[in-house]
Amino acid sequence: MINYYQRMTAIYERLLDKESKILFEARISYLLDHNQENYIKTVCGLYDDWRAWDFEKDMERRDIIIFGCGHDGKEANKLLSAWGYKVLYFCDSYKFGGIVDGKKVLSIDEVVEKYRNYAIVIASSRYGMEMYVELVRRGFPYKNIVLPEFKKILGIRGTQYFDVFEPEPEEIYIDAGAFNGKTIFNFAEWTNGNYKKIYAFEPLEHMYKMICQKVNLDMVMRQKY
Repeated sequence: MINYYQRMTAIYERLLDKESKILFEARISYLLDHNQENYIKTVCGLYDDWRAWDFEKDMERRDIIIFGCGHDGKEANKLLSAWGYKVLYFCDSYKFGGIVDGKKVLSIDEVVEKYRNYAIVIASSRYGMEMYVELVRRGFPYKNIVLPEFKKILGIRGTQYFDVFEPEPEEIYIDAGAFNGKTIFNFAEWTNGNYKKIYAFEPLEHMYKMICQKVNLDMVMRQKY
């Protein structure tokens, strides 16, 4: 019976490019030693065009404060810093006044009073919504708050599915499982609006309604401008 090492070696030898081999080695190493810092350093070091999944375009290069300086906050700091974002401070309800990972920890009151134009990233998979509500309740602009959709900061490169081919005139796009509709707008941007039809299917009713609202709002904005 072929053992685990032989299987991994066989897969590795079939990879055709250096990039794939580096990613494969990094993933295997992480599975064995769980050294997240080395994994992040290797994967993030391969590319210089990482973006945070939850950041809107107007937040891309803002100064950043991370709300929460526990495990999730430290992890978010490592990732955002590796992707080239400018993380300047932490914020925490209980640990303010100290230093974490070389960054000063601010109180919520201090953030609301002095740093309203910063982007503040919620970094807690357990208490994220409560932290968001607390910031808004104290008067921090909600449009400057990033509450990660999947509870943790995720990185992306390019526009999913649309980085390889050039669009043809009158494209037809079928999105079978549209989720929150983001890919629909990626397709529209990829074709520069020159497409014939989009068919989107989403079985979850609340997500379907969200997509309809986004599409209707987009149509209104296009008519307005």
